[in-house]
Order: sequence, then C-alpha cells, then structure tokens
Amino acid sequence: MEKKLTEVMFQLLNTLKHLHSHGLTHLDVKPNKIYIQNCVYKIGNLGLANRIDGTISIKDGNLRYLRMELINDDHSHLDKSDMFSLGATFYELARYSPPPASRTLYQAIYQGKLALLPGFSLAF
Repeated sequence: MEKKLTEVMFQLLNTLKHLHSHGLTHLDVKPNKIYIQNCVYKIGNLGLANRIDGTISIKDGNLRYLRMELINDDHSHLDKSDMFSLGATFYELARYSPPPASRTLYQAIYQGKLALLPGFSLAF
C-alpha cells in the first residue's frame, strides 16, 4: 500500500507543481477532488482556484483540509495551503478516515506531532 500511495502522491504533487508554476492555487484539495483516468491521478474541480498572489475570501472548503493561516485570513503563501491540504488528504487515504475535526488534534497535525501511522514504515 505504501508504494501505491507514494506513486499517487508524486502524481498529485506534480499536478500542484504545474498549477503553481502558472501562478495558480487550487485551495480545495481533498479526497473527493482526486480523479483517476488510465492509471493517472489528477486533481479536479477548480471552483475555488485563485492566483497565488491574489487576495481571496474563503467561503467554502472543509476546515479539515485548510491550513490554519488561511482560516485566519493570512493569504500569503497560498501554494503552501495546497500542500497542507494534500498532506491531510494522504493522511486520510492512509488511515481510511478523515483528518480530525477537533481543534486539539488539528493543531497536532499542523505542528507535525502525530503518531506514526499503524502498518506503515518510518520512511513513509
């Protein structure tokens, strides 16, 4: 399973790299925005996409996948918000359950203070 998740992660990271290289950010990366076609994984539904350097107002989106700075109206480094959301997405895919909604557990994710995922190697 690690090998497959790693493959998917690299494909989606390349998707975000391409989007960011064009000055855009997705702002709504989560599992139901990931599509597969011919063994190629893609991030779709660009409804909240915006310019990386733009000012935005987040009215939609799932707080479980949003970077804390974005929730607090800090719109600098919007590309990092996509990376945080992708990380939360992979956390969900690896655990078969969504990221925690409680503020305490959310802060643990944000600060990188999570226990290792059961059944996965330290390298993963």
